[in-house]
Amino acid sequence: MKNYIFNILLGLIIVALLPEVTIGQDASKTKEIRSQLSHLCGYSMKYDEFVQLPRAKYGEQIDKFEKLYRDQIKKIKHGPDRDLYFEFLEKATGPDSLKYKVGSGMPFPYVYFYTLLSKSRVDKMPTRIEYYKVVKYSLFTKDKEELIHPRDIPFLRYKEW
Repeated sequence: MKNYIFNILLGLIIVALLPEVTIGQDASKTKEIRSQLSHLCGYSMKYDEFVQLPRAKYGEQIDKFEKLYRDQIKKIKHGPDRDLYFEFLEKATGPDSLKYKVGSGMPFPYVYFYTLLSKSRVDKMPTRIEYYKVVKYSLFTKDKEELIHPRDIPFLRYKEW
């Protein structure tokens, strides 16, 4: 009888703690997805910066950042966690995306822009939420193998690129 009650109590404790373990795993996975999307943003910006320079002088850097950029896209779009990225992007850009909006109003450029540009130009850069929408639109909706430039994104056209 004692073992029976002990097993029931142990089972209840495990069931009570299970959501916390799952939530912790979800938070960790969400953090990793955000990190990988940030890496994609950085690689995209560096590749865009170097591809505008003469290949004869900067060919090695162009190749390096193109490889990082393309590999990151493959990881997100075709990797084993593809469904997790898509689910994250759906939640982060959906109507119930309040928890993803921390710092979402800050400019989040994913293309290179000359750093001495005026403030008005920087204000036209996509926000974090808009960047997530760009990733979802480019890689999953339009099935592209690269991020589409902001001027070619219908929902960013109001920013007058």
